[in-house]
Amino acid sequence: MHVIKNDNNTNPMTLSELEALAQFEASDRKGQVVFHPWVGPSPAPHCVVLLEGLTRIAVIYLDGDHWVEDGQWYRRNDDGTVTSIDDVLQRCWKAAMAVRSWLNKEKRIKSYVVAVAVFPTMEPDDSILAAAASRSTRVQFGMADHVERLAALPGEQDLQHPLQGRYIPDDAEALSRQPAATAAEPETASLDIGDERVVIHAEAAHFHFHFHFHFHLTIVAAPNGGGNGDGNDGDACSP
Repeated sequence: MHVIKNDNNTNPMTLSELEALAQFEASDRKGQVVFHPWVGPSPAPHCVVLLEGLTRIAVIYLDGDHWVEDGQWYRRNDDGTVTSIDDVLQRCWKAAMAVRSWLNKEKRIKSYVVAVAVFPTMEPDDSILAAAASRSTRVQFGMADHVERLAALPGEQDLQHPLQGRYIPDDAEALSRQPAATAAEPETASLDIGDERVVIHAEAAHFHFHFHFHFHLTIVAAPNGGGNGDGNDGDACSP
């Protein structure tokens, strides 16, 4: 599969993402994968998998041990401490909806996206499976045979509109697009009038262009001919 890596310098990939990337690149499935996709200002998944003939899958990789007690999610940190965290399944679902909204904004129709939470270092956990049973987010434990297991996760309802291959390049391009600069300096241009050089801003260039054009026409129409303002006699402008 073809893999696209966005912002690899400013947002380094985790070990789990690198393992996933290697498996995607080695897979002969038809499709593309975009890591660190651009979905506007919304929180994004770690990657979006575009599987030809199947669907779009938004994946989040959750390192470390996780579990659920009385509806509250917990994670065991590397130092052994335990931290309560936000609902992981909800986080994945929101990331998938961000992908869907972004693709729909880009005028792509029927952009169905499946949310998947991957726990790379865990064995199946009953509390997580129970929490996911009534939710739309799918879960995967471990990284063995990662690509084929991902492809098997979407259900019949998810595949009502199979992703056709001709849409995949456009989807990948939309998810790879970077945000436009928000504080770019305005472009400038210079205009020589006689011995003076005037600097104008880009937003005023259209006005000055017309002013400059009519200024020369006035000189051409003036009696006795005249110079063009730069020290050389002759016509002010070419026909």
